[in-house]
Amino acid sequence: MRKISTILCLLLAVAMCLSGCDNQETTDTVDSTSDYVFNTSVESFEDMTLTFGAWWNIAWPEEPRNDAEAPVVNALNALCSTKNLNIDYVKIDYKDYYSTIINSIENGDPVADLFWIESDYLQYFLDRELLIPYSYSTELDLTENKWDEFCTMNSIQYGYVYGVYWGKSVPGYVLYCNSEYVDMDVVENAISAGTWNWDTLVNMVVSMGEVGAKGFGGDFLDAVLATNNADITDIIKANDHAEKMLEYIRRMAAADAIYDDPNLFFDGEAAFYVGKASETWELDSKYQMVTLPMGPDATDYISMTTDYMVLVMAKNSKPYSNIETALNLYTDIMWEYSADTYTSSQHKDITEFFSAAGTKVHRQKVTGYEQAINPFMSVLLEGETSAADLLTMFRLEFSKYPVPDNTTDPSQEITGGVG
Repeated sequence: MRKISTILCLLLAVAMCLSGCDNQETTDTVDSTSDYVFNTSVESFEDMTLTFGAWWNIAWPEEPRNDAEAPVVNALNALCSTKNLNIDYVKIDYKDYYSTIINSIENGDPVADLFWIESDYLQYFLDRELLIPYSYSTELDLTENKWDEFCTMNSIQYGYVYGVYWGKSVPGYVLYCNSEYVDMDVVENAISAGTWNWDTLVNMVVSMGEVGAKGFGGDFLDAVLATNNADITDIIKANDHAEKMLEYIRRMAAADAIYDDPNLFFDGEAAFYVGKASETWELDSKYQMVTLPMGPDATDYISMTTDYMVLVMAKNSKPYSNIETALNLYTDIMWEYSADTYTSSQHKDITEFFSAAGTKVHRQKVTGYEQAINPFMSVLLEGETSAADLLTMFRLEFSKYPVPDNTTDPSQEITGGVG
C-alpha cells in the first residue's frame, strides 16, 4: 500500500485527528444554530447528500467527542440543519479503492461525489472522462486563500480545474538544523529578513568542513535545484539556474563537508539535513525545522514535493453546481478551524511561514533516473569538477528522459474555469 504523507493527511480537512478518540468524554453540542452564518445564496439543498470518498477514515462524528472536535462538528451540524444538507463519508480499502471508484462512475452510480486521489492518478481519470471540472458554481472561487495554488495549478487541463486541495501545502522538503552546531538566531533572522540564501548556508557548511565537521547531507539534489526555480530536467537544457545550484554543492563537497548517512545528523554529529517535512518525528529540542535557503535567481523560498493529493468530482453524480456549493461551505468550516490541527509546533510554524509568504512548491517531474544520477552525483561529490563541466558531461545521459511539457514554475497564474 502506498503511504499517505503525514503532513498531507493532517491538512485534509483535519479529519485525521479523529482516530483514537472514542474513549473521550462526549462534549455537548451547541444549543442553537443561530451562532453560525453561512455565506451562500442557497436557501436549501433539499435533503441532498454530499458524499466524500477516501481509503482512510475521514468521517466526522455526529456528536463531538472532545473539546478539540466540538467547533468543527457543531458547525457541520449547523450547516446540515439550516441548509437541509446531509454529509456522508465512504471508506474503501486501498487495494480496492481505485477500481471501486472507477467502476462505480462508469456504471453511472458513483460511490462518492468527491473523492481523494494521488496526483499521479489524475491523468488516468481524465483520459477516461470520469471526472467533472470545478466550474459549475458561481459560489466556488478557487482563487480564494483557502485553496492551495500549487494543487490547483497542477490540476488544470483544457483550461479547467479538475483537482483541489483546501489548506496550504506544507513544503515537501525542508532543512533540519542541529542547534548544537548552528546559530539558530542567525538563520531565523535571515529568514525573517528575506536574506536566508545559499551563499550564507554554504559559507557556514564550508567553515565546518575546514575544522573536520560534516555539515550538509540528506536527499538534497532535487530539493536544492528547486530552490532556484530549477529541477533535474534543467540539466538537459543547460539551464544556468541549475548550474548555479550545482556549483554550491560542489563547493561544499570540495570542503569535505557533505555526508551520505542521514543517521549522522540525527545522532547529533552533523549540522544540516535536507529531508521531507512529513518524515519528521518527535524531534529533540536541539533539532529545528526551517525552510531551505532562497536560490540566487528566485524571489521566494521554494520547496519541492514528490507527491500530493487532490479532491476530484465524479462524473454522473448529482447536480454539479450543488456539489460545488456544498463543498465550498464545508471547506469554509475546515479552513476556519484548522489552526489547532498540527502534531507539533514546528509543523505549525513551517506551514504558517509558507502560508504567509504564499506557498511556493515545485513538483518533481522526473523519477526513476537513478542509473543516470548515480554516476553524476559521484563525480559531483568529489568536488573537483566544475558545475559547467558536469552539465556537459551528463547532459547526454539525462537526455534519455523525456521532459514534461507542464511547467513547475510556482508563479504561474491559475487560468480559466475556476468559477
